[in-house]
Amino acid sequence: MPSSITLVFLSCVIAIVSVDAYTNRYDNFDIDSVLKTQTISTLVFLSCVIAIVSVDAYTNRYDNFDIDSVLKSDRMYKSYLNCFLDLGPCNPMAEEGKKLIPEIIDSSCAKCSPHQKYLICKVFKIILEQKPDDMQKLLQKYDPQNKHYQNLIKFVKENENNNLIYN
Repeated sequence: MPSSITLVFLSCVIAIVSVDAYTNRYDNFDIDSVLKTQTISTLVFLSCVIAIVSVDAYTNRYDNFDIDSVLKSDRMYKSYLNCFLDLGPCNPMAEEGKKLIPEIIDSSCAKCSPHQKYLICKVFKIILEQKPDDMQKLLQKYDPQNKHYQNLIKFVKENENNNLIYN
């Protein structure tokens, strides 16, 4: 059964041929090569669409990262904070996380796995409660118009009880 793209294409060819029926310019038209090219193009396009649609979650590459060691070490914590605020260099993991911060704040971690929500919630909760000045700096950078602060608080409250399974 021909695809809709093929049917549309054939309709166009028939329309062109019928308009110029008095010429023989389409007698040597190689429809097989066009259909093969069209099929390959369609498959490549669909593969790209599937690849884009399937990327609806963040990588789990850093799910086993020991976030507690960063939160307990002032030196490591300041290093990450300075990276996120563009005040210092970033290690590769911090650089990758920094790129995700705006989307995480904007979407309340919509693409996060349950474990990632736990980690993000844990970090936000500690910074909100123990380091409010740092949270202000982060929000000034990543949510300057204060659009997402209430959703961030709601996200932390909704997920703090779910964190018990990971402790």
